[in-house]
Amino acid sequence: MNRRAFATLDRPYKNKTTLDLLNSLAVMKFSKIKPLVSAFPTLINMNNNAVNCLIKKTLFPVFCGGETIKQTIPTMRKFRESNIKTVLALAIEADVDELERKGTDAVSYTRKMVDDLKVCIDGASKFSDNFMAVKFTALVPPGLLKRWSFNLKKLQDHFELVSTDGLLSRSNVSLVQDAFPNLDASIFDKCDELSFSDITAAVSIFGPNAHQLILNDPLSVDADDIETFQLLLNEIKDICEYAQQKKVNLIMDAEHDYFTPAIDDIIIGLARKYPQGFIYQTYQMYLKTGFERMKRDLLRLEKEGVAMGVKLVRGAYMDHERHYAKMNGLASPINETLKQTNDQYNAAVEYLIANNVPLFIASHNEDSIAKACKLIGPNSNVRFGQLMGMQDSITFKLAQGGYNVYKYVPYGPVPVVMQYLYRRAQENREMMNRLDKDKRYILTELKTRSLFK
Repeated sequence: MNRRAFATLDRPYKNKTTLDLLNSLAVMKFSKIKPLVSAFPTLINMNNNAVNCLIKKTLFPVFCGGETIKQTIPTMRKFRESNIKTVLALAIEADVDELERKGTDAVSYTRKMVDDLKVCIDGASKFSDNFMAVKFTALVPPGLLKRWSFNLKKLQDHFELVSTDGLLSRSNVSLVQDAFPNLDASIFDKCDELSFSDITAAVSIFGPNAHQLILNDPLSVDADDIETFQLLLNEIKDICEYAQQKKVNLIMDAEHDYFTPAIDDIIIGLARKYPQGFIYQTYQMYLKTGFERMKRDLLRLEKEGVAMGVKLVRGAYMDHERHYAKMNGLASPINETLKQTNDQYNAAVEYLIANNVPLFIASHNEDSIAKACKLIGPNSNVRFGQLMGMQDSITFKLAQGGYNVYKYVPYGPVPVVMQYLYRRAQENREMMNRLDKDKRYILTELKTRSLFK
């Protein structure tokens, strides 16, 4: 199908049922009532049958494919009828207040999660060229991720303090040992000059030298943490190999910023093991460090001859990140203005397309998408995606124009996906100007069907 100009398409909702359109209108109305959106966390915490039933009849069918894979397959099929593919996601994640698991307890939990994710992969494989999205807090204990991130962040801060123009001579490795006394300089013997990426590659939690970053600090990982991760590695590799077998690409979703360094380390380790480029790492451009971190990781992998895809998002945890930073006396990791985020996002799109990196543009911003459409060539490896229930007009316009477009379709029992739905309600509140455009498209479509004339 030849691609047509993104901005010239019409009737993006022509393939949706009247009932779906009316339900979407109702959710848009709900999202404009600030007291209701503000009360949503309270509803989540109540988690009783009446609340679950209310959510199941209102928000759930707009934003989620179903409670099970069997219920979700028809949703995927319906999107396929409109040339829209799927990123399927079992909507489970955790935070640091979850029960701490170590050793065999952690393995048992992760093994159960891997079994559930295999069911998700089986569902995604029903159609060609689908993805599955994974959150690492569903596979690795969140406390472990946060502690490993603490060590890596401390390493980066100290490296930036003692290095010059991002490089450190091998003879000056002792300057890093000042902060990490267990670090053995002999692991760097093959390098005359070290970048931060060189050091993190040498002490990755995937390798035998991770113990060298252990600190006598309650915020640091300990030997049990690293041994737990080594036990979990077989389970993590199992899910990757199963996805490969089923020809389902993997997107590793972004999470809270205090998990980011650890998740980066794990995903880069996986990309090294599975260099076919079927693994996509997610970078959040509302983070001040997002663009530079992305470039650093890609340059490191390019140096090693490793391919990794990139999913580019603006971000989904803004309220939490700012609140966490304030409560802990930290500088906010979020850009100060929306313009800074938009500029960084668009610059990242240009950089990735220019360097032919497999790219998944996950965006609800019509301006960013229109700019990207002008940049991509006829054999582009660029994909577009929007969340189910959000900016449907963009998704259907891209599909009608022959672009490679996806819907992110989460599924799971209503009580499990409550946190996901809360973030969707928050995002709806923050992007109502763009949803108003969707509302106009929907009303126009309903009028075309002889309704509301």
